[in-house]
This record gives sequence, C-alpha cells and structure tokens, in this order.
Amino acid sequence: MDTHQYRSLQTILVCFFLFTFAIGNLIVWKNIWQGPLFLVAFFDVGQGDSIFMKSPWGHTMLIDGGPDAKIEEKLAQYLLPWDKHIDLVVLTHPDKDHIFGLIGALKRFSVSTVLWTGVKRKTTQYAAWETRLAEEEKAGADVVLARVPQKIFWTRNQTQYLEVLSPAKDYVGKVVDMSNESGIVMRLAMPNHAVLLTSDIPKSTELELVTRKVPLAADILKIAHHGSRNSSAPDFLQAVHPTIAVISSGANNSYGHPHQETLAKLEQYGIQIRRTDREGDIIFYLR
Repeated sequence: MDTHQYRSLQTILVCFFLFTFAIGNLIVWKNIWQGPLFLVAFFDVGQGDSIFMKSPWGHTMLIDGGPDAKIEEKLAQYLLPWDKHIDLVVLTHPDKDHIFGLIGALKRFSVSTVLWTGVKRKTTQYAAWETRLAEEEKAGADVVLARVPQKIFWTRNQTQYLEVLSPAKDYVGKVVDMSNESGIVMRLAMPNHAVLLTSDIPKSTELELVTRKVPLAADILKIAHHGSRNSSAPDFLQAVHPTIAVISSGANNSYGHPHQETLAKLEQYGIQIRRTDREGDIIFYLR
C-alpha cells in the first residue's frame, strides 16, 4: 500500500470514528434533554399478546409471551446480549396465545417475580407452565398470586407503578375451560401517562370494572381479546377515555380479529387505532 492509499484509509477511519462519536453524543444528550423515558412495547407475536416494559431505572417487565417462541427474538432487541434477567413476568391467563412463549422465556432468562392468578387448565401448555413455575421457585423466584387491589412499585417515590384491577374473584386452584374472565387487568400509572392492559376480558368484565369504579382512565388502552366483537363496551371506552387503542392480532387470522364492529366503535369515539397485524411492534417511549 502506497503512502497516498494509507492516508486515504486513515482519513476514512478518522471520519468514521468522529461520526460514531457524534451520533453517540446526540443519543446521550437527547436522553438528557427529554428526561428518563419509560419503554412500553406491544410485540407483534401473531395472534396473541406479549407486552414488554422497561423503566428509566432499568426495571424490566414482561406481560404474556404469545403463542410461540418468537418472543425470545423480540426480547433480544431490547435487552443487552449479556442481560439474561427479567424483574417481573406476568401471565394474565393460561390460554396458549399468552402462555406458550412465556415458558421458553422463563427457561432462557432468570426472573425475580412471577405474577399470575393460579387458575388451572387441562392443557399440555398449562402442564408445562406448572413444571416451569416449580423450577422458578427452586431457583429463588417469588411466585405471587394476583390480588385486587395490588400495586407493584419500582421507585422509592412511588410515582410509577402497576396496579392490579381484575380479577376480583379468587381463581386459585379452580379448573376452567375458558379463562378469559380470569385475565389479569393491569394499569400502568405514571405522573403524565397511564396505560390500561386488559388481557382477553369480555364485555361483562369490562362493565364490572366500570361498576366497581376502579381507576380506568388511560391515554393508551390495549384492546381486550385482540379486538373481538365481545370487547370494548361503550361504557368501558367512555370510562377509559383513551387517545390511542392498541390491538394485538395476527395478520389474516382465522378469527377475523379485529372485528369491524369493534373498529367502528373506536372510530366513533375518535380513538386512534394502532394494530400489530399492520404495523408490527408498536413502541411507546413515555416520560
């Protein structure tokens, strides 16, 4: 390599270093200007649910795991390669499209706390879940039953928390054929934002929440049961009064989710609709 070629290569390397340094500084200063941001990611896992959250202080939470192992690839996009720990895992209810991916994720990542209802199903996925829970307890994880009212804090000033709003009924040890009514409803509360996560609850549970006058107001609402016809009761939508509705469903799924009737109701109330079947992962950075 002659002197001219060497100098050209040296110039390119210096420019690349300066460019990388400048981009790094922009990212750092952007975070300083904007303040600490809270990540809420609605993963596109096909016909199922999986939500990942990360606080500005690094606390990680995974709610449901979708119908297959795709969740593990999704998590790898938001966790550093050497980060093999999740602080809180929540199983809202043990249907395959919520439970299956969690079983694999629990094998791959260590977990501090697992939250669920204790409801039972006679399925192979549920049997695998029980086995996995026993392994998690042996490894030192806390397995906690969801109770109303229950609040989970991760800051000393308690300005951010997850609150369990449903189920009010005790499902521990009860065998059910359909577990949608037992689904955990949670509300992420922050000083400037709120996110309501509704699992697969039917309209009857939505209206029960309204009747109980629990805190439902949220600017982001995860629409129940993938936007099925049996979700999003008008009284419930009015109580939540969201700006954005997120629907987690698979493209061209056999159930016809989200149903046109549900979409029409959301449009009637002027709610912005976001759909994983059309957009892929739906990400919010909240402050």
